[in-house]
Amino acid sequence: MSLHLCYLALCVLCLALVGCAMDQYSLGKPRAEDLVGRYVGELTPDAAARSTDAPFEGKRTIKLEADGSFVAQNMVNSASGGVITYWSRQGEWSVGRPPGRPWSVRLQSRDAAGDVYGSLDILGRAPPYKLVDEFGDPDAPREAVVYTREDQ
Repeated sequence: MSLHLCYLALCVLCLALVGCAMDQYSLGKPRAEDLVGRYVGELTPDAAARSTDAPFEGKRTIKLEADGSFVAQNMVNSASGGVITYWSRQGEWSVGRPPGRPWSVRLQSRDAAGDVYGSLDILGRAPPYKLVDEFGDPDAPREAVVYTREDQ
């Protein structure tokens, strides 16, 4: 087999693997009206097993309104050494796509310290979508909260 043919086969394999990884995310820009609703989040099993978060009494929720506003309760703020801290706030949301990332719900909120931004990846090829908030050490296995719309 020639070197060029091996290189071509390797490129095709890499593209297929990237396609499989991105297969769970929306390829086209989701419509904002398909994202409106109240979502409840759960830690993924791996994140829950590593977390010292339990017992957690409150619900992790985010409500996306049709007017572009949101209200979030108990969203993950940071995770360090297995300890997860949370934030609750309100602000504005939109749909965007950071370079090299899947489509996401972008959150913007203003507090005394200034603007605060966040994003939730949009999971699913078509509505009803789920929202994913990854957190933790980027050099370790990623932890996440997966938000499911309540009316699903």
